[in-house]
Amino acid sequence: MLASHLNMKFQAHPRKSLRGVRFRRTTKQSHGITWDCFPLDKLGVAMTLLIGILFLASCSNAVVATVDGFKITAGDLKASIRIEKEKYDPIILKTAENSQALKKAVLENLIQEAVLLNIAKKDDITASDEELKKELLKARDTVDDTWKEKQRRRIIISKLIKKELADKIPITPEEIQGYYKEHREEFYQPTQYHARQIVVDNKELANQIHSRITKGEDFAKLAEEFSLSPDRKRGGDLGFFNATTFPPIFSEICGKLKPGETSGVVATDYGFQIFNLIEKRQPRQRPLEEAMADIRSLLMEKRLEKAFDGWFRGQRDNAKITIYDKVLEDVNV
Repeated sequence: MLASHLNMKFQAHPRKSLRGVRFRRTTKQSHGITWDCFPLDKLGVAMTLLIGILFLASCSNAVVATVDGFKITAGDLKASIRIEKEKYDPIILKTAENSQALKKAVLENLIQEAVLLNIAKKDDITASDEELKKELLKARDTVDDTWKEKQRRRIIISKLIKKELADKIPITPEEIQGYYKEHREEFYQPTQYHARQIVVDNKELANQIHSRITKGEDFAKLAEEFSLSPDRKRGGDLGFFNATTFPPIFSEICGKLKPGETSGVVATDYGFQIFNLIEKRQPRQRPLEEAMADIRSLLMEKRLEKAFDGWFRGQRDNAKITIYDKVLEDVNV
């Protein structure tokens, strides 16, 4: 359950129970406006556009749910849905069942987030400008106000969890050493590749792009222009990966390249791909000293999961949550 709050993961069929939560469902006419009473065909173009803009703005500001007074608007829900949709194949979300499941799961995450933020507010937990700057430096994509607000909330929730739970869970050096001895294979790193990719859906276009690369055009710029993969925003940069973290075919292709080299056009299950290898790291066994922080985090996460479930259940049982069905229904995925 903790992962759903900190990572906001979507499950096609959410299993979280709503028992014990005081819901009050209401149904409203959309803003009390009957739009067919306006003779739009007689209005000027400017007035028509103005009405359209005001209507869209009011839709975004419409409240989907409240959690102890904390408002979740249609705009909040739409923005979160847009982010989550990028993680899934569009074909999966074409069915009404899956698109509705996504909308409900995203709203559920926002409700849970609101419960936590309300608790943090009571405890005077905030995110400093310095903490936000650190997150900004880690960002690989272009950031906007929505991203900044998401990071601010994540920082606040992390600090709340640390105060209420993590700081009260001890992890001893002996436990860390014991885990390392019993799970040495987990700290073996196979060959790692740092590469860029371009993915398109037809071979002719892929060949044209490859020809431009061989003539000296910038791989990253071509990825931004043509690639269908979300990493196009980073010039196709995949970061470091290996055969277990990414599809094995990626490592198979990059394993034949030297740093700086570009592959030919390769037909894969994902389309027609071109890879450019940036760096290659040889396999190795990570020593205990290097793995200690990761082991501590792993053990803490396992214990937090159990501790968080019981703690959060009690917090949510005391929350007053209202969902506005009509507004929710009008939010499209």
